[in-house]
Amino acid sequence: MQGDADGSGSTASFNLPVKMSFDTEGNILVCDAGNFKIRKVTRNGVVTTIAGGTFGNADGDGPLAQFQTPSAICVDASGNMYVTDLNAHTIRKITRE
Repeated sequence: MQGDADGSGSTASFNLPVKMSFDTEGNILVCDAGNFKIRKVTRNGVVTTIAGGTFGNADGDGPLAQFQTPSAICVDASGNMYVTDLNAHTIRKITRE
């Protein structure tokens, strides 16, 4: 079901999840393109928003970051995430928490 809810198991919802990757701790990182967010799914199935939530192109912590179309994600050995933002023509770095 399409939506925008953080939560556990079936209470969480996404809107156009397009790509995913694993972080250094085994969590799944998801580009939720329809919600302009980067989301994390823990091994226990808990979904939280890491960054984004508003259409745009701005750096910032957590919800202050803005994406247009987050379309791919990878993680380096230090746990930093790199996100391609397709329509903003940018590659964004999210530093490990």
